[in-house]
Amino acid sequence: METARVPWLCAVTLLLMAAVMGCGASARPHAAPAKSHTLVFDFTGRGELSSLAYVINGKATAIGQVMLPWRKTLHLPAKAGGYTWKLTGRLKSGSEQDVVYVDGKALVSGSCQGSGCSIRDSGSVGG
Repeated sequence: METARVPWLCAVTLLLMAAVMGCGASARPHAAPAKSHTLVFDFTGRGELSSLAYVINGKATAIGQVMLPWRKTLHLPAKAGGYTWKLTGRLKSGSEQDVVYVDGKALVSGSCQGSGCSIRDSGSVGG
């Protein structure tokens, strides 16, 4: 009688272990769903930019000549993998301070003073 219980007990134990462990399913947590983001390019100071442009995931937008202060808010919809961005410009005259915000938090900042000074910022959002 005792030997008949061993296979039955082993079978029950294996079933319980499979149920608890998920039958070999990965223990990795699921990736969080993508969420939308707000990206803000904020320039303060006095003067003029002779050129300004930004690129979001390879799509370039040329703004051209800009008087300071200048601000651009971009609403980025939820996207798996997130976004990359790049901001470039050249100061024609005066001085500027630039801050890039993502979802209200300062991500990158810089400043430029004097004619011909270059502005180059880049980063990523989400992903």
